[in-house]
Amino acid sequence: MTGDFEETFVLIVGGGPVGLTSAIDLAQRGVPCILITENLETATQPRCNFVNARTMEHFRRLGLAEEVRAAAPLAKMHPRVAFVTRFCGHEFGNIDLLKTRLSEGQLGPESGLSISQLFLEPLLRRHAEASESVDVRFGTRLVALGGEDGAPIATVEDVRTGVRKRIRSRYVIGADGARSPVRRHFNISMAGDDGRIDNAFVSGTMITYFVRAPTLLEESRRAPATITWIINHDLRAFVFAQDGRERWIIHYQVPEGLGWEQVRSDEVMRSIFGKDLPYEILAEGPWTGGLSLVAAAYRAGPAFLVGDAAHLYTPLGGFGMNTGIGDVLNLTWKLAAAYSGWAGPNLLDSYEAERRSIGLRNSKIGIHCSKRKGKWLIPPTIEDEGEAGARARKTFGDFVVVDDLDEYDTSGLQLGERYESSPIVCANGTAAPPDTWSNYKPADFPGARSPHFWPSPGRGFYDLLGRDYTLVDFESGEPLEALLEAAKLRRLPLSVVRCPAPGQPYQSKLVLVRPDQHIAWHGNAPPEDPTAVIDRVRGA
Repeated sequence: MTGDFEETFVLIVGGGPVGLTSAIDLAQRGVPCILITENLETATQPRCNFVNARTMEHFRRLGLAEEVRAAAPLAKMHPRVAFVTRFCGHEFGNIDLLKTRLSEGQLGPESGLSISQLFLEPLLRRHAEASESVDVRFGTRLVALGGEDGAPIATVEDVRTGVRKRIRSRYVIGADGARSPVRRHFNISMAGDDGRIDNAFVSGTMITYFVRAPTLLEESRRAPATITWIINHDLRAFVFAQDGRERWIIHYQVPEGLGWEQVRSDEVMRSIFGKDLPYEILAEGPWTGGLSLVAAAYRAGPAFLVGDAAHLYTPLGGFGMNTGIGDVLNLTWKLAAAYSGWAGPNLLDSYEAERRSIGLRNSKIGIHCSKRKGKWLIPPTIEDEGEAGARARKTFGDFVVVDDLDEYDTSGLQLGERYESSPIVCANGTAAPPDTWSNYKPADFPGARSPHFWPSPGRGFYDLLGRDYTLVDFESGEPLEALLEAAKLRRLPLSVVRCPAPGQPYQSKLVLVRPDQHIAWHGNAPPEDPTAVIDRVRGA
């Protein structure tokens, strides 16, 4: 080990989509950071398969949305969910995902996108490595975490050479996954459902198979689907298309009482496919379904937990990675404020106050969908040929496409997150709009995501906003000098955007928008005490 410390402002532990996104945003804000991950390359066994509308809005702000769309092989495939007896068996129901995503596109500048982690991670890595202020180190693991004078000191090791180094930073972001060493170092517990759920569809021991099956789609003799649910009396499984041609992710529920290593993959593949087909297992491994776990704390001194280190969800609804990216883009602008010197003493504390409530909120959908699917009564004749089997499939299919819809129609969860009890938001005493999974109601409510509209064709409201705080003046005619001077005295970066009033849902003429596009304050006239407002939103 060398005797000298390397120095950086932020050490990011973890190089998945969440960690890489944090590095990109810190770089764009001019904050030096080092990212380490023990993985030698980007994901070879993908877990995430969907970037939701809110995450695409974040990628738009980072200048990545067009590239993400271009990198998605499934972008031109009609997005749908299929319910089948076997992959090459009977299809008895489907959900057109385009219909659920249209509402998102109308309520925001972006809609969700099916893209495998296989294709997303290399893009994010490339952008992180392109920045001079980011040092990305694949093949580097965290060995120990200590500190002196309040500054974390990490001992890291090159997994190829065994060479160890020490890195001293001001802050640490733990984006290091479900078994987070950062979380363990600070003895932060996880609480919630731990996978022991009776009769749930996705619970207990699961196996993921990353499979190349070049003839599977052709042999199925049905329209392609981004997600395929295999439902019969022999097994429970679901399949995600990866490239629209030959690569697939298969999640298989191991029968109760059987260890995952006892499962014969050849029998599983034959049963899922419904016939003997050529295939190659590229990767496989177990995981636990039925999880709904959230960390007891998101901050411990100079360390912050994000993504799977902070919350573990059952992957129904697609909120694991997407919630994690929301975590880091709530945190990184606050770290940038600390780096630039305008953060108040409570600004970094607001990360836990704001994001842990969202972590708890978003933890519910996956477990809800898992339990609900477990209650489905599969007809005994679901695989029978003839009229009786056809009638059974029709009746069951009509039921499941309605019962399962809320897993995919989640615009309320995606776009409706708000920080109504935040210590850095100026609440006005009005009641918050209802918070529902499937129904997003735009409102200029303090703490809410600022409602989207199109000021001009092709240019969304968020495209007008600055990187830091933005005061939006909807033709108020009011003098703004006192508020701007208060921001200047506190060194809080604040730009002004003047825009024609859009009407609903904006009720106020003046709206102060945070760097993460949430509303910090609003009113029809400047605040009576502008310094108090500026101090609150900077965490003083």
